[in-house]
Amino acid sequence: MPFRVLHIDPVFATFQLSHLSTFNSPQCGVPSHLHTLKIMSKLTRTNAIFTYPTLTDLSGHIGSPISLSRYSGVDTVTLYDPNDTDVFGVLVYADATQATIVPVHGGLAGTVKIKVLDEAQTTGLMYAARDGAEAGFALVDLETYSGTWDKCAIAMEGGVAGELIEAIITTPTSFTLA
Repeated sequence: MPFRVLHIDPVFATFQLSHLSTFNSPQCGVPSHLHTLKIMSKLTRTNAIFTYPTLTDLSGHIGSPISLSRYSGVDTVTLYDPNDTDVFGVLVYADATQATIVPVHGGLAGTVKIKVLDEAQTTGLMYAARDGAEAGFALVDLETYSGTWDKCAIAMEGGVAGELIEAIITTPTSFTLA
């Protein structure tokens, strides 16, 4: 009897299968520790999605640009700060100890939710920016924030400050606003 997928958790890439009575039987030939298969889903096989430890709880910053840094020999993620590091990716999940990131250097087939700092327009080019304690994405055409930034997203819908919008991630291109 074929198995049906009952549930796919895209964040942790786990599958749960139906017909577990047959699947759990010793005659099925599958080791008991694989009865809930922890295998890469199609989402993570075709997309680069990384999980890193954090030094602070980033759960309130979903959709924000993220930087990668080393702390005591371990790669960790922090909110993007153009004065310290380059943009590494977009935060798609976080809790008190870890964060899941989609990198901006390619690998994503589809869209991701990004946090808007000022305004977004459909098909508008967005750059990773920082405004005080908030990290997010700003519309290139508005030239809101002066400094050197990374253009790395294209808005798929319009939005206003604080909203999460769908966007396509692009390879970062550095540029300066006076």
